[in-house]
Amino acid sequence: MPTTRAFVSGLENALRRTTLGKWLRLRRETAEQSWLRAEMAQARSDATTAREIYRALARRRTTTPQGFLYAGLASYRLGRAARATKILARGHHRHPGDALLAEHCLRLCVEQQRLRWLIDMLDARGGRSAFEQLVGQSEDWNTQVDLVAFHREAGAPERAETSIRQIIEASDNVVALWRLGDILLACGRRDDAATLYRRLSARAIDGPDAALYASLSFERLLEPREAAARLEAQLARYPDAAHLREHYLRISFEHGLFDRLARWVDPGADSAEAIEAALDQFSERQQQLKIVNYYVDKGDLTRVRQKLSRGPGEPPDPSDALFHIALRLTEKGFAAEAGEIYRSLMDRPRESMWDSYFAAASALRLGDIDGCLTALEQGLRRSPTSVELEHFYLQISTYHLKHQRCAAFMATLPGKPDYGGLKVSDVYITAMRSDPLVAEAVIMNYRDIQHLCTADQFAELLRAVLDSVGRAHIPRDKMRLFTFFSRYLDLDETFTTALRETFRLRLAEGAEPGDALAKEERVVDMLFRLTPPMVPSAGGRAEAQTRQFIDACKSLARAPLELAEPIRDMSFSWTPWQYLFCLGAMESYNATIAALESVAFAAWPRLNHTASHVIDPVLRPAAGRRIRIGFMVHDSMPMMSGLLAGLDKNLFETVFIRPGVMGPSRAARNWVQRAERVVEVSDMDAYAAIDAIAAEQFDIIVSGPSGAAVFFPMMARLAHLQMVLLEPNWTDGLTHADYYISWKPAEPAEVGRFYRSRVALLDEPPYYIERHAVEAISDAEKAELRQRLFGPRASGRIYLCANTPPKIHPDMDGLFRRLLESDPEATLVFLRGDYPPSKTLRFRLHQRLGALIDRVVFLSTLKQADAHGLLLSADCCLDSFPLCGMSSSFDAAMLGVPLVTLPAEMPFGKWTATIYQHIGVSGLTATSEDEYLQIALRLANDPAWRQARGAELRQKAGLFVESAASVGEFAQFIARAWERHLAGLPPADWSDGDWYTRATPPASTVARARAG
Repeated sequence: MPTTRAFVSGLENALRRTTLGKWLRLRRETAEQSWLRAEMAQARSDATTAREIYRALARRRTTTPQGFLYAGLASYRLGRAARATKILARGHHRHPGDALLAEHCLRLCVEQQRLRWLIDMLDARGGRSAFEQLVGQSEDWNTQVDLVAFHREAGAPERAETSIRQIIEASDNVVALWRLGDILLACGRRDDAATLYRRLSARAIDGPDAALYASLSFERLLEPREAAARLEAQLARYPDAAHLREHYLRISFEHGLFDRLARWVDPGADSAEAIEAALDQFSERQQQLKIVNYYVDKGDLTRVRQKLSRGPGEPPDPSDALFHIALRLTEKGFAAEAGEIYRSLMDRPRESMWDSYFAAASALRLGDIDGCLTALEQGLRRSPTSVELEHFYLQISTYHLKHQRCAAFMATLPGKPDYGGLKVSDVYITAMRSDPLVAEAVIMNYRDIQHLCTADQFAELLRAVLDSVGRAHIPRDKMRLFTFFSRYLDLDETFTTALRETFRLRLAEGAEPGDALAKEERVVDMLFRLTPPMVPSAGGRAEAQTRQFIDACKSLARAPLELAEPIRDMSFSWTPWQYLFCLGAMESYNATIAALESVAFAAWPRLNHTASHVIDPVLRPAAGRRIRIGFMVHDSMPMMSGLLAGLDKNLFETVFIRPGVMGPSRAARNWVQRAERVVEVSDMDAYAAIDAIAAEQFDIIVSGPSGAAVFFPMMARLAHLQMVLLEPNWTDGLTHADYYISWKPAEPAEVGRFYRSRVALLDEPPYYIERHAVEAISDAEKAELRQRLFGPRASGRIYLCANTPPKIHPDMDGLFRRLLESDPEATLVFLRGDYPPSKTLRFRLHQRLGALIDRVVFLSTLKQADAHGLLLSADCCLDSFPLCGMSSSFDAAMLGVPLVTLPAEMPFGKWTATIYQHIGVSGLTATSEDEYLQIALRLANDPAWRQARGAELRQKAGLFVESAASVGEFAQFIARAWERHLAGLPPADWSDGDWYTRATPPASTVARARAG
């Protein structure tokens, strides 16, 4: 018989092979030992054993920190996350000093989004300090980042800011820093986020994670090419890092870096066929569709069609992918091909809500508003709960004043009975309850809706707009947009001020500590205070508005705050120099622009940049080398590229500085063909453009700075000499503006009264007017066009003012009234009726003309053939005053379209009259409003005289078309200006082929300039 010890030992061996034995062993093991055995079983794919151990651990009753920790973690491994967080939280409450238990408790609660529950539980037991102690014990930087996000969402920005500072100062965890950068970026703190991304991009690479986030930081910094290059280099170090490869492919596809990608796949891929073969290795249809954009950019429409073709039985491509390809085709100038895709999206079967959405979007791109609304209505009938379709429908119908259609349709949808039988104001109010962004439609159509409502109804609607944007989560970019348009469209001061105050309060509610709120507040404040109306809603306010602008600039400059970058902050459309010029207060224009410069340099100090080659004597132009001259204008602008041919290629190196990608126009092609080199710079980032231009080391830059993409870079000193051509002198008053090149007879006699920069007055028009075929149209074609555009009014007399709405100054309003009263058969026609400032012009004319407004027509933007035909078929064409046409007047003369004009002794006040004087055409230039009216009535009522004037214009227009004299005189001035600079002399005025000293301006002008 065995001894007792042997018996017990044998019993234990037997029990180890039974469930009871396993239980006894677990009882003897520590919780940590059991956990490690389970993890080892999991690692060798023994899931059964692992789960048994996890279950036993989770059921253990324990009072120790280790017991709670592994019981909680075991529950988590078993997929019982809620139970796990409860066990860990209970353990932390009993053992608040155990760091490991606290770390995992906090991590799981963050992951399961149960922090609020944890806080409430701890607060109930130990007060707020219990949760603070828990957070303070965490050493996991990713958990700290999660806490930042939680505090922001919970409305505790102070706690979030404390965590942000701690992470930035103490953490070197690349994942945590990257995630924090994204959080800062999402809440509008772009500068702080950029600082983190730059820090990550510069760090030493010590593993795949660092390689990934250092590379991706360049993408966040808007440098996708550099990001792809870094990822490609890191893939050579870490070829098995799948996440590096994944992001390299994503960035290459998203940013169209197909040449780089193809060479990475096949280093020998240098022909189109080899590149296509390399790219075809990516067989997923979504990636193949992205490759289509590569061929769009190459202009290879054959391969575009091949890639988009679908065989029998193949599923159709997603609507969104096709729509975005069509957008890309439109951008590249392939309108016909884009139109085919848009029409196919409208016609295809609509199997999903998104098919309806993109069918509507396609109709909108084709200008078919009714088709857009029909597609949305059909989609909403099938998917009445679709928020995307409803919001799209409300925004389009209210924006395009289809309120009656909107109310009738919405009342048919389930749950939308409030739309039945509503007044105009009620439709907008009800729509805003579903989609607060309908407020944008009210702002854009402010004047039109005002006419359709009683005063009380309109006041109620405006209160609803303020209430809606005050309560809803309006994105900050929309706040900026609403503020901009409320001033740009010259809405009532009471409303715009109330809107501004509403946004101020909303920003204060959701503010982050530090500079973020102050910067956002400053941007909105600048948009409010520094956006004059593009078209004034009333006359007689130009001087007051100019003074108000200068005072606002002074106020803002006294409390400077550095912002991010002008175009990104203020939008591409914010071009106050244009609005100020069109106000007509010409004598104070340069003082106003100087005031704008003071604010711009304070807000965006990098605009006040001087290129190193301008100030470094080592980089001065070497004797005998060619003069580097850059021409910077939007490539759609004609009249200037032909001047390049007159610059001696032995003396000048000509470069076209193109803002953004190449446009589709003939003018764009001419720039590329005529310049020796083309340098593309950013049209969305003025700082990037400045850096790129400075790197070219130009001697001279000639610009047409009407748009933000050219004006802001031209605030910097990027060449030894900077000149303006082709536009009004938009940069007059800027520190770094040297010359304005213009036509002597077209400028006022006292240039010193209006211009601060030096002016080069040429005897010939300083432009290259392209010769193009003038196609005549028959009387039948004219009649058909008039009938189509004007209906019953076609048989009357059509008076066309084809100049842009900003040039239709309030000084003309009285003349328009007299014209309509003098000719009962007159219809007064304006173009660009869909251009937002046209709404302000229509409102102003309604106020001045009363019932006569019924004989005023605003046409939407016309196709080129219709616009050409309208000019030739109108009975009378009116030039605007005191700001007249320029390029449009040259074109009208070539077409043989007589314009009646009234010159004004001010900048841009007598270009049309000067053209007539230059070519020797008389009878169309008035000396007073009375004579202007008489000439207009004669043109409309005397077809034989009108035709004679037109024939004379066509015959004599050759005097300025492709003029060699103009090119030669321009080239002479450029060469002499450079000689003067090399001699160490400052810019001076130029006239009659030589330099001269400008007469001292009148004392009153000097006083005004100093006051500015």
